[in-house]
Amino acid sequence: MIEAANLSPDMAVLEPSAGEGALVAALLRRVEVAHVTAVEVDVARASKIPGDARVRVMPGVNFLHMTPDPSYDVVIMNPPFYGTHWVEHVVHAWEFVKPRGQLIAVLPATAEFGNSAKHLEFRDWLTKRTSQTNPFYDLPAESFASSGTRVQTCYINLYKR
Repeated sequence: MIEAANLSPDMAVLEPSAGEGALVAALLRRVEVAHVTAVEVDVARASKIPGDARVRVMPGVNFLHMTPDPSYDVVIMNPPFYGTHWVEHVVHAWEFVKPRGQLIAVLPATAEFGNSAKHLEFRDWLTKRTSQTNPFYDLPAESFASSGTRVQTCYINLYKR
């Protein structure tokens, strides 16, 4: 996912579901990342996000309650998978992407294949925002096994026109 991000110097990056900062740490390893905003509702988890002058951590903040600010060049996220909560997170995150910006999100594989009304509604939303025939990119099986989950995953990579 980090490789899919078209990062360049001075870009503003948002990680709206930062957890303990795994994506933030990966972003910081990229020299061209200048500014990362990491939002995490769980204060204990947020305290583990890597400290760095390039990172603004927002602990105890519920991303879904934030007012959209379309000033981010890249939004990269691993939203909560419980139920279909990821749908609201991705749709809300899209409102933070500035024109010609990019949204990359890890999703459960059911995002691509699920048949519930919520899944179908999400894919319809997605289709209206991309010209790609299939905007889903499969991740290797058990990509997150080391963090204790065996959920099959994919990611989307969208550009705001």
